[in-house]
Amino acid sequence: MPTWPAEPTADGRECLAVHDITVGYGTVPIVHGVSLTVSWGTVVSVIGPNGAGKSTLLKALTGRLKPLSGRVLLDGADVTGAAGNELARAGLGYVPQSGDIFAPLTVQDNLEMGAYLLPRRAVAERIDKVLETLPILKPMLKRHAKTLSGGERKLLAIGRCLVLQPKMLILDEPTSNLAPAMAHLILHEHVVSLARSGTAVLLVEQRARDAMEICDWCHVMVAGRVAISSAPEPLLAEQDFGELYLGARASAGDAADKEPADLEPADAADLPGLRHDSRYAGTGGDE
Repeated sequence: MPTWPAEPTADGRECLAVHDITVGYGTVPIVHGVSLTVSWGTVVSVIGPNGAGKSTLLKALTGRLKPLSGRVLLDGADVTGAAGNELARAGLGYVPQSGDIFAPLTVQDNLEMGAYLLPRRAVAERIDKVLETLPILKPMLKRHAKTLSGGERKLLAIGRCLVLQPKMLILDEPTSNLAPAMAHLILHEHVVSLARSGTAVLLVEQRARDAMEICDWCHVMVAGRVAISSAPEPLLAEQDFGELYLGARASAGDAADKEPADLEPADAADLPGLRHDSRYAGTGGDE
């Protein structure tokens, strides 16, 4: 697997460590031997073509699929195969691509729903802290979530997750279907600000170049494996990066991340196809 200089850390401590994870459906692996780390105060992005295995990987990290092998450590504690509620108690926050808010409820109600693990006396203070972080939500507290724009809904989803003050925040395609200006605001301002505050962020993002512009480290997944692990600068410097890794023609492995219909949630989505590049032959392939 091609790599560039050592993976950076904001303070030298790992918040999330994924070691050689293999995960799939039943006994059929979809993701093979993926390893990555996210340190406190950093943004690590995972990008790749449609069918690369990104959604399946996130399911293993957020308690929706049990890994077939490998380990997941959260702040040093082994949380491999833990359920979603256990992960939330351990400090992992997850914002899915869709289905991330309660549309009939008000913004205030949504934020209070995010406080479900807190004692009642702590809820108001935590929500106030979220509103300091995301002040755009403050004048919307009495509005029903269904009346918000797509970008406002995404910020509400992030805010609801932040109520529990997670150590580790996983964002699945946070700019999906958003206008460019709002996508830029979420990634370049809010995600960066969260990392600067000390939160560890794992970002799966369809806007690959935008993700690389804000991240500290980037993993490119191809056919269920990490094909490239690098600082973003060398990838951005490759003029043909988009054509090589995010081109229109799907690779033979693009079907690898297809999932049984009864297990596919509404929020599962990925990027366009990949053009095969002989420089990285052997990093992907059929499942």
